Amino acid sequence: MSRPAAKLTPAQVVEIREQLAAGARKGDLAAQYQVSVEAIRKIRRGRTWRTLDDEPRTHCRRGHSFAEHGYIAPRGKRYCREC
Repeated sequence: MSRPAAKLTPAQVVEIREQLAAGARKGDLAAQYQVSVEAIRKIRRGRTWRTLDDEPRTHCRRGHSFAEHGYIAPRGKRYCREC
Protein backbone atom coordinates (compact mmCIF):
# COMPACT_ATOMS: atom_id res chain seq x y z
CA MET A 1 0.00 0.00 0.00
CA SER A 2 1.29 3.44 -0.86
CA ARG A 3 1.09 6.36 1.58
CA PRO A 4 2.73 9.26 -0.22
CA ALA A 5 2.32 11.77 2.62
CA ALA A 6 3.49 9.41 5.38
CA LYS A 7 6.48 10.44 7.47
CA LEU A 8 7.13 6.85 8.52
CA THR A 9 7.70 3.70 6.52
CA PRO A 10 5.93 0.44 7.34
CA ALA A 11 9.26 -0.95 8.58
CA GLN A 12 9.65 1.98 10.98
CA VAL A 13 6.11 1.44 12.31
CA VAL A 14 6.93 -2.20 13.03
CA GLU A 15 10.10 -1.07 14.86
CA ILE A 16 8.10 1.47 16.87
CA ARG A 17 5.58 -1.19 17.91
CA GLU A 18 8.39 -3.53 18.97
CA GLN A 19 10.09 -0.78 20.97
CA LEU A 20 6.81 0.19 22.65
CA ALA A 21 6.23 -3.45 23.60
CA ALA A 22 9.73 -3.49 25.11
CA GLY A 23 8.89 -0.48 27.27
CA ALA A 24 10.27 2.46 25.30
CA ARG A 25 8.84 5.91 26.12
CA LYS A 26 6.60 7.60 23.55
CA GLY A 27 8.47 10.90 23.82
CA ASP A 28 11.81 9.27 23.11
CA LEU A 29 10.42 7.45 20.07
CA ALA A 30 8.81 10.63 18.79
CA ALA A 31 12.14 12.44 18.93
CA GLN A 32 14.00 9.52 17.36
CA TYR A 33 11.61 9.26 14.38
CA GLN A 34 10.90 13.01 14.16
CA VAL A 35 7.14 12.71 14.59
CA SER A 36 4.76 13.93 17.27
CA VAL A 37 4.03 12.06 20.48
CA GLU A 38 0.43 11.90 19.30
CA ALA A 39 1.55 10.01 16.16
CA ILE A 40 3.29 7.43 18.35
CA ARG A 41 0.23 7.22 20.59
CA LYS A 42 -2.03 6.57 17.59
CA ILE A 43 0.29 3.84 16.32
CA ARG A 44 0.25 2.20 19.75
CA ARG A 45 -3.54 2.29 19.98
CA GLY A 46 -4.01 1.09 16.41
CA ARG A 47 -5.76 4.20 15.18
CA THR A 48 -3.20 4.64 12.41
CA TRP A 49 -1.24 2.02 10.48
CA ARG A 50 -3.86 -0.57 11.38
CA THR A 51 -3.40 -2.29 8.00
CA LEU A 52 -0.03 -3.66 9.10
CA ASP A 53 -1.76 -6.03 11.51
CA ASP A 54 -1.68 -9.65 10.41
CA GLU A 55 -5.22 -10.49 11.48
CA PRO A 56 -8.43 -8.55 10.93
CA ARG A 57 -10.02 -7.07 14.03
CA THR A 58 -12.61 -9.29 15.67
CA HIS A 59 -13.66 -6.92 18.46
CA CYS A 60 -14.53 -3.24 18.75
CA ARG A 61 -12.35 -0.90 20.82
CA ARG A 62 -14.38 -1.62 23.93
CA GLY A 63 -13.94 -5.37 23.50
CA HIS A 64 -17.36 -6.33 22.10
CA SER A 65 -17.22 -9.20 19.60
CA PHE A 66 -18.20 -8.23 16.06
CA ALA A 67 -19.64 -11.73 15.63
CA GLU A 68 -22.22 -11.06 18.36
CA HIS A 69 -22.72 -7.29 18.33
CA GLY A 70 -21.44 -6.12 14.95
CA TYR A 71 -23.04 -5.11 11.71
CA ILE A 72 -21.76 -3.83 8.40
CA ALA A 73 -23.03 -0.46 7.20
CA PRO A 74 -24.10 0.00 3.56
CA ARG A 75 -20.70 1.48 2.69
CA GLY A 76 -18.89 -1.57 4.09
CA LYS A 77 -17.62 -0.30 7.45
CA ARG A 78 -18.08 -2.50 10.54
CA TYR A 79 -19.82 -1.06 13.58
CA CYS A 80 -20.69 -2.36 17.05
CA ARG A 81 -24.31 -2.26 18.16
CA GLU A 82 -23.30 -2.00 21.83
CA CYS A 83 -21.16 1.11 21.47
